[in-house]
Amino acid sequence: MDENDGIWVFSEVHELSLELLGKARQLADAIETNLSVISVGASSKTDDYFHHGADQVLSITNPILETFQVDTYVDALSSLANQKKPELILIGATRSGLELAPRLAERLKTGCVTEAISMEPDADKEFILMDRVSMGGTTIETHASRSKPQIVTVARGIFAPMHPDSSRTGEEIEVNPEIKSSTTKILHQKTIPNSTSLRSPSMVVCIGRGLKTKSDVTMIEKFAERLGADVVPTRSLAEDLKLLSAEKWLGFTGQRVGPNLCLTCGISGQPETVSGFSNSHIVISINSDPSARIFGFSDYAIIGDFHEIIPKLMKIIGHLD
Repeated sequence: MDENDGIWVFSEVHELSLELLGKARQLADAIETNLSVISVGASSKTDDYFHHGADQVLSITNPILETFQVDTYVDALSSLANQKKPELILIGATRSGLELAPRLAERLKTGCVTEAISMEPDADKEFILMDRVSMGGTTIETHASRSKPQIVTVARGIFAPMHPDSSRTGEEIEVNPEIKSSTTKILHQKTIPNSTSLRSPSMVVCIGRGLKTKSDVTMIEKFAERLGADVVPTRSLAEDLKLLSAEKWLGFTGQRVGPNLCLTCGISGQPETVSGFSNSHIVISINSDPSARIFGFSDYAIIGDFHEIIPKLMKIIGHLD
């Protein structure tokens, strides 16, 4: 009999934890197991975790973990995993999470799948099958770690949090895993503002090389502002053409979004770019080429010149106000 049981979620970013909980709740229900969140330090978010699907909150309050250092966090999670033996650990693919996950996998002598875009139980509900994009965005690989706990990292925007249920309750458990003092010392720490975080995850306008001038970008920005959406460029538009300043572009090598509505403009449909918005609920694409590849990934296609279409959409929005 398999001794591993339970799914764990961990991220230092609260919003990402809720996104992971949304998918983890589906998996936990499918394989009939419990769902726990790892919480580090005193937190006022416990009820929020319960409302978004958690059955338990495993709370660690050791002051050694006040500042993220990968060796101490590996100690904490590996000690806890050895005690409780979870089946699957979902870790947010932040900079810290991507440091933590492979080291934790090595410590536990198990596998690690990075930046998964999909997860489903296998036919026997024994392992979780995890898809990830590879080969520059041209290939989707399916992985299954044959040792447990299975460890996987997931980026922001891949999964949606479940609709909160204020009637849900759970159990908060104080845990005290064995943690050694860090072998490194932080001399200086600086917080870098995240200028790429989306203000409005419900609507996003994605723009690509079909935009040729700064005035084209300005037109789309005004339209997005009227729509209440965020603008995300492709790598070529931001880095090559430098028509829009962005530290992190859309796509396999950049950020991924999963809004309710994604409008693409000037995007041809290369897999590397499509991977950045593949989890959107509805995709509407504008392109002047009737055979454009992007239409194969879209729910609705608008064939025509965006210079003519965007002003018409602006008028429609104006009539709706």
